[in-house]
Amino acid sequence: MTRPLLALIFAATTLTLLGGVAQSAGLPPYIRNKGDTFAVYSNRAWHSAHGTSRVREMAPKDPGSPRSADRSFYIWTEKCTPGQKFAVVRSVDLIGRPSDVSFSFHSKQQAAWTELWVNSQRVARAAGAYLPRLKPAQRRPFEEGHNEVKLVMKVQRSPFACDFVGLWFEINGIFSTDLKVGAPQPGEAIKYYKADNGRGVTVGIRITNKGPARIPEGIFEVRTTGSRFPMVTGAGGLGDLKCVNDRFMISTCPFKNMEPGQILTVVAVVTFKPNPELPSWTEESTALSWRAYTATLGPWEIDSSNNASLVGLVFCSSRSTLEGCKTAE
Repeated sequence: MTRPLLALIFAATTLTLLGGVAQSAGLPPYIRNKGDTFAVYSNRAWHSAHGTSRVREMAPKDPGSPRSADRSFYIWTEKCTPGQKFAVVRSVDLIGRPSDVSFSFHSKQQAAWTELWVNSQRVARAAGAYLPRLKPAQRRPFEEGHNEVKLVMKVQRSPFACDFVGLWFEINGIFSTDLKVGAPQPGEAIKYYKADNGRGVTVGIRITNKGPARIPEGIFEVRTTGSRFPMVTGAGGLGDLKCVNDRFMISTCPFKNMEPGQILTVVAVVTFKPNPELPSWTEESTALSWRAYTATLGPWEIDSSNNASLVGLVFCSSRSTLEGCKTAE
């Protein structure tokens, strides 16, 4: 970076775009990819509850594709008796309240009914080895972070109910979130600046995760048009993110584990220096644009209309006749 550019940065004018006042590494095995979905299978991680004797894995079960890295096994106790109640519980860590939850079952014994409990609340009950897709109100007990999930099955009282033994099930769901970026206020999409001797403009942009899911990995990008307007983002410790600046025109700012409700700030500095070979210049302009998005195979985006925005920056000489330049800051 040249000394004139550094000087302009430290003398820059600040423009803040509030937009409202805000790694897949370490994810548990049942969360797929970078947080788009999850699939929890029956296995030894489920523990006995309500008097059920020791639960054991019986035989592996191919859950089909796509699948998570969670172990997949038929499970049951050491014996099966007609009328028996089988209850298992497991701690499940989620990156947010799921936007969809559904189930798959394969029960070798004959089931009378099945229940699902989440954080001490019964959310579903159905006849047989079956549970329906959960409605929004039924998903409400799920929380970001630790969840205690309990599955209860009642075996039929038929003398033939336990001729074959083993239960396999899958709880799968989708994570989604709303990632929002700051945008100019109405009527402020173009900003004018006095720049007879050059000018630097600092633009602060807020990124908000409106939830409900945490974002394991995401990317924020800033771009400017034209090589006459060098830009750096995240320099000198400004803002919350470290950015990679490419040719002073494109900045890429990765982020990880953005919690619901969290706000990150990115600071971009755009500079302009008049061309000495054009002493009679009047005004020069550029567009500064930005967008934020979750990583590929991350949580689904609820509203993509608020992921991107831009502002026009007009640098004015005292010779300009533009109305905006006449009242430029």
